[in-house]
Amino acid sequence: MRETAMSDNTAKIKVMHLVGTLALGGIERLVTDMCRVLANKGRYDLSVCCALERAGPFLEDILKLGVPVHECSIRKRGLVGFTRDFKHLLNTVRPDILHSQVNWSVLWQIMAAKRAHVPSIMMTQQNTFAPNALQRARQRAYEIVCRPYIDIRTAVSDSVAANMASNLWRRRKDILVIPNGVDLSVFNDGKIQSAEAKRLIGFGKTRIVGTVGSLSRQKGHKYLVEAARLVIDAGIDCRFVVVGNGSLREPLEEQVKGLGLTDNFVFLGARRDIPRVLRAMDVFVLSSLWEGLPIALVEAMAAGLPCIGTKVSGITEVLDEGSAGILVPPKASRALADALVQVLSDDELAERLRAAVKERAKDFSIESCVARYEELYQRLLSKNGRYPAKKAHIALHTPGKRQPPRESVS
Repeated sequence: MRETAMSDNTAKIKVMHLVGTLALGGIERLVTDMCRVLANKGRYDLSVCCALERAGPFLEDILKLGVPVHECSIRKRGLVGFTRDFKHLLNTVRPDILHSQVNWSVLWQIMAAKRAHVPSIMMTQQNTFAPNALQRARQRAYEIVCRPYIDIRTAVSDSVAANMASNLWRRRKDILVIPNGVDLSVFNDGKIQSAEAKRLIGFGKTRIVGTVGSLSRQKGHKYLVEAARLVIDAGIDCRFVVVGNGSLREPLEEQVKGLGLTDNFVFLGARRDIPRVLRAMDVFVLSSLWEGLPIALVEAMAAGLPCIGTKVSGITEVLDEGSAGILVPPKASRALADALVQVLSDDELAERLRAAVKERAKDFSIESCVARYEELYQRLLSKNGRYPAKKAHIALHTPGKRQPPRESVS
């Protein structure tokens, strides 16, 4: 039933999510899962807008939910064109709440949303950032201008919230923390056993150390490659599997070749069958230099994989300061290799880690994540109300004389 057929109190809450694209990535998967959970509740009229490109593997998933996906492309139209197009879209869709996952165009989003009279704006920060002096000054200037118009700012972890407070001149207590969630059932259903998963992706019975993430500097893959050489030199029979694409793929492949690891290192590229790939792994590694809240790590935990991560923001929170996994310093290839050798050589340790991560993963369910956002949606609706009612144009005619139209509120 559409909103126009309901009373104001029972009308569906209209929420628009703003993302960059719907490519394979943690944010995109999160928004897709959120749309699925919210759509199933029947209380929401959802829509999604892509600020870069209406494309990506998750596009079809969202459309199948009956959720429309729009595009207002900064890449194609520039910031001025984006602002104009986004304002027009908001005037057409008329959301009660704009929930943005895009923080690099905040000023233009706010200009469009306020000109379109969107009642409530929520922004979620997914990652930490380390701006230089000029970038920090610009971001703080944007924040000063936009702060009065952003109703709620959320962060996905305590470290992201602290980072925002420092860089944006925000009080830490004004930033709400809502950890990202995943559909745990997809990763722990047990339908595909490890041996079968290995066979399906072509690895036989070989033990597999794996990671999932974009091939970018943030993920620290070069240190994983260095650690792989040390693990193989220690006599451990295993292969290393990297899932993801990015600008560093070619340099990483050259590094693998230079270290003589061609037979032990495989780049699978971007994959949609992450649950099956994870089932094929024996150990999961995240060698990142920084993180917000890594969804790939939560997925690996839900799959029951022993996890090794770097001791950086986001990862330490997910692994509960090391009680649910092994933490090593970032950029420390030797320490990472030692941890891998330890887990691959000690079945009892690996089993303890499997139990610990599966228990810890329960704290990051998509249902819990969505429930907390729902509380905020209800708070915003109570405070700011719904999108203003449309004005109807009624032309009053006097015989023999044409009258200009007048506006009346329907």
